[in-house]
Amino acid sequence: MATGLRVPFGWKDERLWEPRQVPNGKACGCVCPACQRPLIARQNHQTPHFAHAPGADCAHAVETAIHLAAKQLIADRQALRLPVLAFTNPYARRPYGAEPKAEVIYIERTIPLTAVRLEEWLGDIRPDIVVTSGGDTYLVEIAVTHFVDDAKQAKIDARQVPTIEIDLRGLPRQTTFAELAAVLFDRQPYPAAWRYHPQIAELTAAALQKAEISREIAALAAQAQEEAERQVAEAQRAKAAAEEAALDARLAKIRKYRKLEPDQKLAKNCRYLGLTPAQLRPLTTFVPWENKWYCPRNVWQSAVLVYLAHEQAEQTKLIGRYLPAEIDLKLCQHWVEMRFPIAPANDDDKHAVAFQKYIKFLLGIGLLWQGHGLTYLNIPPAAWAGMQVIKPPPGSARQPPP
Repeated sequence: MATGLRVPFGWKDERLWEPRQVPNGKACGCVCPACQRPLIARQNHQTPHFAHAPGADCAHAVETAIHLAAKQLIADRQALRLPVLAFTNPYARRPYGAEPKAEVIYIERTIPLTAVRLEEWLGDIRPDIVVTSGGDTYLVEIAVTHFVDDAKQAKIDARQVPTIEIDLRGLPRQTTFAELAAVLFDRQPYPAAWRYHPQIAELTAAALQKAEISREIAALAAQAQEEAERQVAEAQRAKAAAEEAALDARLAKIRKYRKLEPDQKLAKNCRYLGLTPAQLRPLTTFVPWENKWYCPRNVWQSAVLVYLAHEQAEQTKLIGRYLPAEIDLKLCQHWVEMRFPIAPANDDDKHAVAFQKYIKFLLGIGLLWQGHGLTYLNIPPAAWAGMQVIKPPPGSARQPPP
């Protein structure tokens, strides 16, 4: 039998098995995942495999086996590895032929799943896997030889559900569960890409609208006098330079903060909050995996408080009067992550666990409130100096602030 016709996994009892996980030979009791004909386990070969009976080869056995094995691993682990989500503006200018830079929206991460459904029809489309993580739904396509074509892509776009495609065509035909799991959950680079994400669609639409507006402005500017064109171009260059300078200044400020020693960061945070280290102490606490932030807890936790105070000040400035500040916890976590060297992304994001535990602590002491799906900082700006933490009245911690 040709090597290309060897089958890496056999189907038995509604699951896939490797050759050495079942009895040898015909006694394995496995069938081909594609054609459902009996297989023979070849355990004593240099590369253990399953084989069809002579004359019963199946052209789709390998593809089907790998395809099903990938879905089985994701379902068993109840986890899905999401690739980097990045946006490249297709309408951006390309000076000197250079490709526009991609904007990273989310880094690669592995999410826990609360539900995994295989081959489920969603209207006129049947993705390989439909998974749920918390309140979010994702579609997963497993590609070995057949990839998402234009017709299916149109249906995915119409469905508007985040969808990824995992490319397994480079996987050895005679693979194992361990090798496949490494590709799906650990190995870099991750052979997966987004086929649809609402944020990319929104950014693309916004970029198109911006490009169309720019073309209209250019058409009007072409009718103006040369001096007017020069002034517009000069104003645009000045605006771009100011925005770039502002961005560079912000990034430089972040890089400068990251280079500070922990005690320097703590001192800087305390100055911003108007607190002494002693006053800060009741606002910090031990949380699991806090060492993944690679600094003392009072340093990174005080940085969280700095973000909260900054958001409060900005929102107060925006509306001109004090109201409980609405806090986006995802933005808060990202803001703090940019300022500290945290654990690698493949470390199960344990630093994020520590962050969430600290947020629960702040909720428990009444510094933060949650209600109607929102989180609030309910403390007047003047109260940061000389902070005295007061627990909310019994039974009121889950209520939104007035």
